[in-house]
Amino acid sequence: MAKVAVVGLGAMGSRIARRLLDSGHELVVWNRDPARTAPLTAAGAVAAESPGEAAGQAEAVITMVSNPDALRDVTEGPAGVGEGLIRPTTLIQMSTVGTAATARLAAALPDDAGLLDAPVLGSMAEAEGGTLKIYAGGEEPLVERWTPLLSTLGSVIHVGPVGAGSAAKLVAKRGPGRCDRRPGRSARGGPRAEPSARGCFRGPRDDGAGGPSDAAPTLGRERRVSHTLRPFPCP
Repeated sequence: MAKVAVVGLGAMGSRIARRLLDSGHELVVWNRDPARTAPLTAAGAVAAESPGEAAGQAEAVITMVSNPDALRDVTEGPAGVGEGLIRPTTLIQMSTVGTAATARLAAALPDDAGLLDAPVLGSMAEAEGGTLKIYAGGEEPLVERWTPLLSTLGSVIHVGPVGAGSAAKLVAKRGPGRCDRRPGRSARGGPRAEPSARGCFRGPRDDGAGGPSDAAPTLGRERRVSHTLRPFPCP
C-alpha cells in the first residue's frame, strides 16, 4: 500500500480519496475549504495545512481540481505541490484542464519530478465504484509503477507522453461516433494535435479547457518524453 495525498476534495476528488482510503492506502488530504477534509480525517486520513505539505508527506500526489487556474494555484508558489515534492514522489494530475495547462504544469515542476497526466472519464457513481476510465500520459516506467494504485479507481489506458492523457480525454468525452481512435485527431477529421518542441503533447488551438487559443504556453524548461502516441478505445 502507498501513502497518497489528494489535493482537491470536490465531487470527484472526495470520492477518489475515499476509495483510496477504503482500499487501505495511507491518505493525506488538502482542500481550499478545510471543512471538506472532515469526513476523511474522521475515517483515518491526515489533513495537511497546504498542498506543498501534503506533497511532502506522500509517495504520490493526486490533484483533482476544477480548472486550469485552480491547478496553477495548488501546484505553483511557495505553498504549492511543486515546492513540496520530494524525489521520488510522483504528481498524478487527474483534473480535466486541457493540454495547455498540462504543459504549463510540466514546465513548472523540478526537472527530476515524476509527472503523470491522467484525467478521468466517468461519473461520481463510477468514481465511488472504481470504474472510471483513466487516460494516462507519461513515461512507461512511471505508468507501470502507479497502475496498481490507479486501478483502484478504474481502468488505466496508457495513451502516450505527458499531455497525451489530456488530449485523449478531450477526444473521448465527445462520445461514441465522434472520435476516430487516434489520439489528437479532430472528431471532424481536422488536424492532429502534435507534440510541442518541449516534449509535451498539445492539441491545436487549446486554451486548457477545450476552447480556442492562438498562443502556446511558455515553457520554462524541457521535459523529455516520447512523442509516440498510442491508440485508445473510444467510450
